[in-house]
Amino acid sequence: MNNSVEENYKRQQSRMAYRLLSPSILHYALFFITPLIILFLYSFYHHVPGGIVETTMSFENYKLFFGDAFYREILLRTFVLGLVVTIATLLIGYPIAYFMSISSERTKSICYVLVLAPLYTSVVVRTYGWMIILGRTGVLNDILMRLGLIDDPIQLMYTFSGVVITLVEVFLPFMILSIHSILENINKSLVFAAQNLGASKSISFLLITFPLSIPGIASGCILVFVLSMASFISPVFIGGPGFRVIPTLIYEKAMASLNWVLGAAIAFSFLLIMIIIVFFYNKITSNERWSTVK
Repeated sequence: MNNSVEENYKRQQSRMAYRLLSPSILHYALFFITPLIILFLYSFYHHVPGGIVETTMSFENYKLFFGDAFYREILLRTFVLGLVVTIATLLIGYPIAYFMSISSERTKSICYVLVLAPLYTSVVVRTYGWMIILGRTGVLNDILMRLGLIDDPIQLMYTFSGVVITLVEVFLPFMILSIHSILENINKSLVFAAQNLGASKSISFLLITFPLSIPGIASGCILVFVLSMASFISPVFIGGPGFRVIPTLIYEKAMASLNWVLGAAIAFSFLLIMIIIVFFYNKITSNERWSTVK
């Protein structure tokens, strides 16, 4: 009798949950899923100047994207950009996150403000700021020339390096916060116990703190990697018209060339590649061998 009452109660709770979620699910389905399905169908149509031929469907757009060396080079550049930005943000962000985790509450609060402050400013505004800093007559070149470190201005605008510098600054807070959230929850008594048993601070960090922080590193890396590959503003402004990555290529095909079907095929191919990368990355980083502490 008690089991039947409990089951009825759970069913009522489930129905109530579905009713409460139904407006959000309907909104999500109408304004996100449905346009994606329509765009996916468009990717199989044939493009003609000024329109789309909807009578025949084929994989020609996908064959063109994966078969053309020009598009493959852009795809590789996008992947390398995301990889370089991820590694740079990890190398810069981990020490900052670790410093925050061992600092006093006052110092930690100041660090939080400094890390979160850039997020309150639009990416467009920050990118324009980097255009002023990285230009041939910009702040960075002016400082380096005044210090005598360089004789001629360094070309950073419209280069791969300039885009990397900008994206590292844009996505660094996401890496810091992802790692810091894990470091904060590590049981400090494990570190103290290791040091009491004779381990130095560096050894206890390598054997205790770092392995336990790998979930934060994994989440930060995949977040920054995906955001970097999908970035549009910084590659356009800092990289210039000659610097093409997949997001700028999709915009160029859909808006400039009005080749919506090829743009849709590139977008869905890119989406599938990113899903595969995230899936295998999660498989690798969730392996128990990544952690030496049980």
